[in-house]
Amino acid sequence: MTDIQSLIWFIASTNPRCEGRALKSLSQAGFETFCPMQTVRRKVWVKGKRRSKDVQKPLFTGYVFVGLDPANMAFGIARRCDGVASFVGVNGSPQRVSGARVSDLMAAQDMGMFDHREGHNRIVFEIGEKVVIDGGWIDGESATVTILPRKVGQDATVELDGRKIRLPMAMLRKVA
Repeated sequence: MTDIQSLIWFIASTNPRCEGRALKSLSQAGFETFCPMQTVRRKVWVKGKRRSKDVQKPLFTGYVFVGLDPANMAFGIARRCDGVASFVGVNGSPQRVSGARVSDLMAAQDMGMFDHREGHNRIVFEIGEKVVIDGGWIDGESATVTILPRKVGQDATVELDGRKIRLPMAMLRKVA
C-alpha cells in the first residue's frame, strides 16, 4: 500500500450507482482508491414483515477518490476504467485534493463519524481524553473531558483553560 500523503489525489465522477464497480476496476488497474462510506439504518420488508437493516452507502454518492503516482499521472487509463465517467475539474483540468484531506476522511471513517444510525453512539470518549470543540463561540479550541453523560442526549463536561463547561456531545470531536 502506497503512502497516502505521497500520492496526488483526484475525485472521479462515477456512473450512476457504480461506485463499487469504479473502485474495483481502478484498484485492478493499480490505482489507490477510497470511497468514504456511511452506515444508515433502512426499513426493509423481509418475509412480509418490516425490519430494520443496517446498510453502508457512499458518503458522496457518485464520487470516489483516486490517488495517482506523481511520476505516472495516467488519467487516460483511469478514465477508461469501468464505472468511471470523468474527473471533477475546472475548465477540463482535474482538480487536486490534498492527501491530508483524504487522510482525514479515512480517519473520520475509522472513528465512526459517518455512522448515522439513530441512537448509535458514534464516538466513545473517555474521561481525561483530549477533544476539539466543533461549533459555537469556542470553535476549534482543545479541551479535556471531565464528566461524561449517563444518558443519550445529555451534555458532557469539559475543562477549557481551567474552567469547566457543559457542551452537547455532538460538539465534541476526537483529536485525530
